[in-house]
Amino acid sequence: MSHPHLWEPPDEPENWLSSCACAPADCLHKLRESSASPVPTTAGRDASGRYPGARYAQIIKLREGCEEEYIKMHAAVWPGVQEVIKDCGIQDYSIFYDPDTRILFASFKYIGREYEADMARMRESETVRKWWELTDSMQESFVPGAKGSADGEPAWWKPVKEVFYLA
Repeated sequence: MSHPHLWEPPDEPENWLSSCACAPADCLHKLRESSASPVPTTAGRDASGRYPGARYAQIIKLREGCEEEYIKMHAAVWPGVQEVIKDCGIQDYSIFYDPDTRILFASFKYIGREYEADMARMRESETVRKWWELTDSMQESFVPGAKGSADGEPAWWKPVKEVFYLA
């Protein structure tokens, strides 16, 4: 029996591709529109009765010449920043770096219930804002009109879509 929240491949994948007007490599309209990818749930809770959360992924570009300092800072993230991140419902937070493209890829799980409110609360933290002043100066946003992490909208880090998940 299929789960109503999970994508299932069509019976005949070749028909799905041949019926699409775009090239297979460009066939992004088949993806979900949301940048947040909620973990499949039953009535909002997992089998244990807990809210399992939603996964997020984002990208940004590191400015040329900032690699060493950025990595050094993240090897010793301020305890106050870590505390606020956790208090705002974020877990399993990782940032990856590709030196060839200078792209930073962040991935995290949000386990709270009010994402926008929690992110607003994070932006209110003086410690986090000071951290962002330092890290934002090392980054180039892909989001048109973005001014910095503390501004909220438009987002400083560009949300990216999940295309595959295996639990």
